[in-house]
Amino acid sequence: AFPHDELKPLSRTWTDSLGELGNLDMKHLPEDYEGVALTLIDATSTLAVLGNRTEFARNVRWMERNLDFDIDVRVNAFECNIRVLAGLLSSHVIALGDGGRAGEGAATKRPSWFGKGKGSGPSAPSFDVDGGMGHSVGSAFMPDYEGGLLPKALDLGERLLKAFDTKTGMPYAWVNLRHGVRPGETNETNVAAVGSFILEFGLLSRLTGDSRFERAARGAIRSMWSIRGDRDLLGNTLDVQRGTWVVRSGGIGAGCDSFFEYLIKAYVMFGDDEYYRMFSDAYVAVMRYYHDDGWYHEAHLNTGVATHVQATSLQAFWPGMQTLIGDLEAARATHARFGSVWDKYGVFPERFMYREQHLHPTEKHYPLRPEHAESTAMLYMATRDDSFRTVGARLHADITRHTRVPGGHASVRDVSTKALEDHQHSFFLAETCKYLYLLFDDSFMDGRNLVFSTEGHPLPVLAWQNQEDNEDSGDASKSSWASDGKSRYNGGGEVFDAEEEDVIVGIIEAAAARSRSVRDEEDRTKRARKTYGGGGYRASWSDPTAALVGEGFNGAGWGLTKRVCPNLDVIGTARTIGACTPVDASRASSLSSAAPLGKGDSVEMANRLSGLQSRLERLKEAMAAAMEDKANKGTPDRLQEMMATFLQSEATRVDEAVEGKRVKKKVYPTAGGSAPKSSPVRGPPVRRANVKGEDSDCHVLDLKESHRCVDDGDCGVDAQTCSPRKCSEHKFCFTAP
Repeated sequence: AFPHDELKPLSRTWTDSLGELGNLDMKHLPEDYEGVALTLIDATSTLAVLGNRTEFARNVRWMERNLDFDIDVRVNAFECNIRVLAGLLSSHVIALGDGGRAGEGAATKRPSWFGKGKGSGPSAPSFDVDGGMGHSVGSAFMPDYEGGLLPKALDLGERLLKAFDTKTGMPYAWVNLRHGVRPGETNETNVAAVGSFILEFGLLSRLTGDSRFERAARGAIRSMWSIRGDRDLLGNTLDVQRGTWVVRSGGIGAGCDSFFEYLIKAYVMFGDDEYYRMFSDAYVAVMRYYHDDGWYHEAHLNTGVATHVQATSLQAFWPGMQTLIGDLEAARATHARFGSVWDKYGVFPERFMYREQHLHPTEKHYPLRPEHAESTAMLYMATRDDSFRTVGARLHADITRHTRVPGGHASVRDVSTKALEDHQHSFFLAETCKYLYLLFDDSFMDGRNLVFSTEGHPLPVLAWQNQEDNEDSGDASKSSWASDGKSRYNGGGEVFDAEEEDVIVGIIEAAAARSRSVRDEEDRTKRARKTYGGGGYRASWSDPTAALVGEGFNGAGWGLTKRVCPNLDVIGTARTIGACTPVDASRASSLSSAAPLGKGDSVEMANRLSGLQSRLERLKEAMAAAMEDKANKGTPDRLQEMMATFLQSEATRVDEAVEGKRVKKKVYPTAGGSAPKSSPVRGPPVRRANVKGEDSDCHVLDLKESHRCVDDGDCGVDAQTCSPRKCSEHKFCFTAP
């Protein structure tokens, strides 16, 4: 298939599919487009994970010489960003290594970040700024690499940036790489397509010093978040010019998935609290309104009522994301649910009716998706539980058995019959194979601190330094980042000596600073006329743990604290003490066993347990002092026992206090006159609001305990009296506020 886009393994031919990605109706396809080697770009970072330096270098050199994005092709901006731009940026930073160093033995031949210029001018942007994060991408994977992929990435970024020229700042779904947005282009896009640029655009800004990319991606997220519902729920499809919802039913699957993923990963990658605050509220809303005993359905953004009670293959990323935030209980539960579907069919269908336990009537295919393998790998890395490797071995065996053909791996058209279709998507090599390999050999991660993009591309965790807000300062980054990399690029490949480069760079940086000042003043004037997005977001839930605990979400919220724990070794402490403290894994295990949650399992108890943080810190300081005191030599074991006893006594005391204050809950009358059943109430479908609000079958689901109705026919119950109403009189089934 090379250098075409994707492989057709049954016919052993190819397809130039970049213009077809996300284009279900196959509209406005190009006539003369001949591919950009999409699979090669998407899979090059996988070669690095495999440790194949020879083929990695071969791919990079081909991309440097041959890629040209000045082509007349209408692309899905989201797909082009996560597959092509992310592939270029990931390959670039891995090839170059930490700090722009060219590797041992090449100190006198360090490449500039742009073009072919060499010299000893200003230091290159470093992933190891003094922020305590340690090395990020490791040593240079390609010692003779001279940075040629970054100009390609910058050129593509400029072309994709044209999609953001809307009244709201939210991007069009489609953009022509040569001509920009087509006249009459549709205004409709989805949540994921708006909110999944920040990792790639943010990194591009940090590498080039051009703040436009990061500012555009952040503005799009703010703008979309500003039109969320009162329950912090989002819809699925929206109008980027009007800033209004087209489809008000949202979830964590297709059309929404990577928005949640990129909020938390942007916080880990850039250290910006605003992304974490948004994620906190979004996560609480998901667990309250979408979660269904380990499964997840969709819900209406205004009412929180279930709309599509189905599991989708794209939802399978969720346990992996929950693992990143330390919510291992909920992650395990959902991973097991998806595992049961895989076991049933040998692969995972696009949609599964989990209440009825049967396939969706039309979406029966398996296009070699990676999400279940991704979550399996993440859970293994966090727990080192070999049962997840057993799952991974099963996935590998099933994929090989059902999809392997002489020409590659074919997608499954129907999971019930295992009929195949002639397509191997680029993400199969970029993600599915990569995560399965990492499950059994994660040596690539040694000495590296990385975030994996939604397409599985390793990106650097940048030093956590509080940057000034881009929209106030106009700068995407500080200190060691290049001031204006685009201006520094010498397309002719001319070589400057050290003194010449210093002078030239100094002149360019001064001019760039003046240009940014003028541009940012113009931007502020334009933004003053807009009503979308606003300034930095302030979270409703300062502690999502307290917001969720005790509401029957299978542990959801435990581990999600005021700061994310990107170091998976410390996850074990989060459930016990409600904070991320730098203790080793063995001590984390002992702390967890020493201080069980207790039988109260209430918000009050959770708050009190989390308040033990300061006392634990003082106790740890006392331990450290005792260990340094020669007179107390040999007492650490005794002090460890003291800590365990202290935690146990505190947990017991708090639990007893909560039990002592417990009052009898008020019993509200029900429509049927009988006593309330245990929450949550789930009955058979009666009537459900569809995505546009017309009457259809709905479901009485998850009513608050104080407003529970026994009669499943009470669709549209009165939130105060639970008196029945007729569905035909109301568009939605109401839950209690």
